[in-house]
Amino acid sequence: LAQKEAPAIHVNVDLVSVAVRVTDKHGRDVAGLKASDFSITEDGQKQQIAFFDTENQPISLSILVDSSSSMYAGAKMDETRNLLEKVVSGSRMEDEISLLQFTDRVVSFEKLTKQQRLLPFGPTLSSASGGTALYDAIASALCRLHGSKNLRQAVVVITDGADQHSRLRLEDLIPMVQASRAQLFMIGFYTPPEYQVYSQGDRTVTLVTGHEIDNPLAVFERLAKESGAESFFPTTKKQLEQALDTVLSTLQSQ
Repeated sequence: LAQKEAPAIHVNVDLVSVAVRVTDKHGRDVAGLKASDFSITEDGQKQQIAFFDTENQPISLSILVDSSSSMYAGAKMDETRNLLEKVVSGSRMEDEISLLQFTDRVVSFEKLTKQQRLLPFGPTLSSASGGTALYDAIASALCRLHGSKNLRQAVVVITDGADQHSRLRLEDLIPMVQASRAQLFMIGFYTPPEYQVYSQGDRTVTLVTGHEIDNPLAVFERLAKESGAESFFPTTKKQLEQALDTVLSTLQSQ
């Protein structure tokens, strides 16, 4: 008799990496937790935790800096450069760090070598003219992180603008954020008058030119929430430092 072929079994598996930080009511990190201390649900359905590890795993971090001329008005870029040095020096040698500068296009992309990270902030943050293509820059960073070997991934965005020049729409970007492993930390470094205008707006804001744009405050909060991260809106150097300290502390303690 002819031997029957074994039936082919096809299984689709979706494994999602979730970085978790647990703190008490005083903001102190809670250690010694086990997989049994956590429960994960999706659309109300409990999901299986396949792997659980409490070690601080290496991370791939992409830093996006708005290099438009407005960031060089006053001391915004100098303050950003000085504080980014702290973020880079606080990383571990096994981490992957990259810097992406953008205006209405991606100006430059640079992977920082271990030697660069040991020196005062090595990359040159150069001024460039043009508007803000924030959505395109974020999409570019997410695509570059897609090939990273590290499960833990994050993007830190620092800008004083609102998207006006991207080819992508916000609704095009959201699925990319949802499908990515990367947490998206959004920092809107606005002046107090700028923040006041945006905070009084709705989902969109009308500029003096009559052009209607997405309200960056609502956009940043949504992007951060969709990726399991946070958004910040500092209006002073001290507040910017606190925002970056919070991001660094979160990445180090997850």
